[in-house]
Parts: sequence; structure tokens; C-alpha cells
Amino acid sequence: MKDYKKFLDKFFQRVEEAGIDINGLQLDHIAYYTASREEYEELKPEFEALGNFDHEAIISNRRVGVITLDEPFVYKDYKIEAAELIEPKEGETHSSGWEHAEFVTDEYYNEILAKYPNVKWETGSMNRPIYSHITAILDTDLKLKFHDKSILECIRIERGQHG
Repeated sequence: MKDYKKFLDKFFQRVEEAGIDINGLQLDHIAYYTASREEYEELKPEFEALGNFDHEAIISNRRVGVITLDEPFVYKDYKIEAAELIEPKEGETHSSGWEHAEFVTDEYYNEILAKYPNVKWETGSMNRPIYSHITAILDTDLKLKFHDKSILECIRIERGQHG
């Protein structure tokens, strides 16, 4: 898990190359994608050792775990409080490694999409009642996601704990 800084170096370089402005936004969490169900099982204890394994949900027939880190990951001026561990979907081939970073924004998704028309976007999750987001495809296996709420806040909402 220590290679998150190398991932973030590449991530921020790609964001800059895409011309997307994320200055002043909260870097909510980063996500590690596994190549198989077996790798998810192998890495889960490593992630659990980093903090509180707050939430594990089945999304699109695969497990997605969220960890609140005991010691936040620190990268430049960012303090990252949470991490995701993601299992590949059935039949999906994916390389393992850090795949995306997610930022909280108060800007409307349509405004972001209009501001960056030359970026390839995934918008299928933008109208979800919770966990809504839009995704900029920066590179193969490298994505930037914008949320309207932090992932930990979404978990509290899902559990009915609004405070």
C-alpha cells in the first residue's frame, strides 16, 4: 500500500495534462483495484490493518470495501482519510493497483462536464441518490472522480446516521 505516492504522482500529472482544475478540492479517498476475487481476499487483511474496515457492499456483483485510515495517507498538502478496495466485476479483466482518486466538489456535475468538453467522461452514476459521481478517464486504469459528498458521509447517510 506504500506505493500510493507513486500512484498520486502519476495521477496529478495526468490531471494537469487533461487541464482539469482540482485546486482547493478535498481529496476524499483513493481506490485500489484488484485483479481477481482471490487477490481481494489476500489484500483485505492488509487494508483492515490500516484502519477501520467501515463498509463492504456488493456493487455490480462485486465487493467494494471502504476503510477509514487510522493514519491518513499524506501527499503534498492532501490528507487522505479513507481508501477503497475494489474487486473486479465477473468476467472483467483489470490490472491490480491504485486506480482512481475521488474529490468532493460543490460544483454541479453538468458545470464540470461543460467546463471540460474534451475529457472522456463516465456519467452513469451522476443521478444516484447517494454515492453519485462523475468520472474522468485520464488513462488506461487511471480515473478522477467527483462526488458531491465524501464517501464516509455517504456511508453514514446509507446507515441513517446523518450526523
